Amino acid sequence: MFSKLILFGLLGLVSASGWFNEYFWWLGKRQVCYDDYGCFSIDHPFSNTEGHLPESPEYLDVQILLYTRQNRRQAIDVTNNVGETFDQNKDIKIIIHGYFNTIEERWVAEMKDAFLEKDDFNVFILNWERAAGRLVYLQSVANSRLVAAITAKFIKDLQRTHNINASAIHIVGFSLGAHLAGYIGNAVDGLGRITGLDPAGLQFEGLNIAVRLDPSDASFVDVIHTDADQLFNAEMSPGFGTIQAMGHVDFYVNGGSDQPGCANHMNQHLLQILKGNFNYKENFGCSHMRSLDIFTESINSNCTFRSFPCALEMLQLESCSTCEESGCNNMGYNAMNTKNRTYLTMTRAARPFCIS
Repeated sequence: MFSKLILFGLLGLVSASGWFNEYFWWLGKRQVCYDDYGCFSIDHPFSNTEGHLPESPEYLDVQILLYTRQNRRQAIDVTNNVGETFDQNKDIKIIIHGYFNTIEERWVAEMKDAFLEKDDFNVFILNWERAAGRLVYLQSVANSRLVAAITAKFIKDLQRTHNINASAIHIVGFSLGAHLAGYIGNAVDGLGRITGLDPAGLQFEGLNIAVRLDPSDASFVDVIHTDADQLFNAEMSPGFGTIQAMGHVDFYVNGGSDQPGCANHMNQHLLQILKGNFNYKENFGCSHMRSLDIFTESINSNCTFRSFPCALEMLQLESCSTCEESGCNNMGYNAMNTKNRTYLTMTRAARPFCIS
């Protein structure tokens, strides 16, 4: 019970009535509309927000920042105007953080730098910090839909202005940002690729494909699962991801949960709290965030992250350690679209994570 109370506090899953002064504006409403972005309803299938509607674009203050090899360290804010700095001949990478993340997170810069080391891409970072940082998790879930609409409009403006082919766009979304990426893909025809890094499970797992990331959102959707335990598990570390396959190919790292090198038992977390050493990212969030580190490593690694075909109910090395007739795959940046397959990937407990 104590662990559940901690998690409720971390996620902000509190009664809406307890936050009346902050959220009274949406009570009784079933839909909200914003110029340029359309209308958003809480009716099925989007009842997963439990009554929360997206806040206004002005309040959410979404930014889109551009990095290239010519400006690796200093971002160019292209939210309202891409301008002459944009090279339409370069492929596009879009990085999307998750719930309660910011663009100041270590992993954001590391992934951006890894892409620019790989090639001279246009690397966009979506800054939706205010929308993602709501104490009430359900509000951030609702906000993600409007943030996706804002981003989709930006992409369509790019297409009109610079004759961009959507197939050249690769979006990498973490946690709640993975589903946000799916909403973008649903709005932009012919999007090339979406990589979902441990997509958030809470309010998404098992729901209609309109609500969550799914293979129809891009020509190629690959998903990395690292934290698929049940969220409120009394003994093991809580899982913030999903066990459900959501892509054309889904990679389950070390079985999909409880990553080596992470504290994976509730007693370990409680001990760190008692010692005064508790850190969310290094404790509860460790397995969840491992998806970021291994994907970033895969961008420039000579190691392939070999992954074995494996049914969901068989996710153990003893059961899945051969390539069979259908062949193995490579997890991460070099993943191949083998269509609706699930794979087991084994890694080390620390960097470098790849062992194949």
